[in-house]
Amino acid sequence: MAKLVRPKIAPPKADFHNYDATRKAEATWLETLKAQLKADNPDDELAGEEIKFQVADNYARYVVVSSKPLQLIHLTFGDAYTYQYITRLRLSDVQQEVQKAKRWAALFTRK
Repeated sequence: MAKLVRPKIAPPKADFHNYDATRKAEATWLETLKAQLKADNPDDELAGEEIKFQVADNYARYVVVSSKPLQLIHLTFGDAYTYQYITRLRLSDVQQEVQKAKRWAALFTRK
């Protein structure tokens, strides 16, 4: 079962008057977080991978901290939607979601 943990690096504060700056700060923070997680767990192939679940008009987004034990960080960007079954996910579920995300990315990547 998955456990939610807090990130070591605090996420950026949203500036509702400057949407572009907020999106840029969030993207930079997310890349830094993913790089840190991969560096902290170099043998874990899932560390730093992002998974998301469709909720309402957007997604609930999470980043994998480690696979053993299964730990995730909730990304509180935008509407900060949560997935109601997140703590019930097993490692196989997360692996499947990561593979699905990679297949979608490969499908829509321009060559």
